[in-house]
Amino acid sequence: MNVRLSHLRITASAGTGKTFRLTDRIVELVLLGVEPRKILALTFTRKAAGEFLRKLLEKLSQGAEKPGEARNFFERRRDTAEESGLKELARHYAAEAKRPEKEQQGRFRQALRKVTDDLDRLEMGTLDSFLYRLVRGFAPELGLNREVEVLDEAASIASWLKRWVTSETGSTTISDMFSRRALAEAGRVREFFTLR
Repeated sequence: MNVRLSHLRITASAGTGKTFRLTDRIVELVLLGVEPRKILALTFTRKAAGEFLRKLLEKLSQGAEKPGEARNFFERRRDTAEESGLKELARHYAAEAKRPEKEQQGRFRQALRKVTDDLDRLEMGTLDSFLYRLVRGFAPELGLNREVEVLDEAASIASWLKRWVTSETGSTTISDMFSRRALAEAGRVREFFTLR
């Protein structure tokens, strides 16, 4: 099957099926012959990034072993392709859905093997970790020191406060005390909003 699929961006609220749709798309790409290491899947949270991989491996293993799962996947992708006006892809999935179950499961086993063989090179993570690796890799070209570090908001404020107090008082002991207090307060504020 030689179909060119465009990039896909999924934007939706929490709990609306983004991970389901994204992992379906990754399974689709791998089944169509795309090398897993060439697929980039990014999200905002580490939890969601961990879910990508878990759900991806779960879908592939269920398609390889659980009766009817591969056929359900091919039928679901056929329907999605039809809705998107991708006639050639819809015909491809209609044909896949009609294959004997052993062949369908074999396709999923091959895809699962490709993913597990490339596990260390999969690009499934958070936007900030991806951008951090990008900036770090091109630090000299960006005029930055190779020792680029990411600070969260609380650490950034504490660092600024420490520098300011040290410059005003000349005492690192006082600035360390303020810095620790600022981090503690920021943690409590974050906890308060998380609980709400």
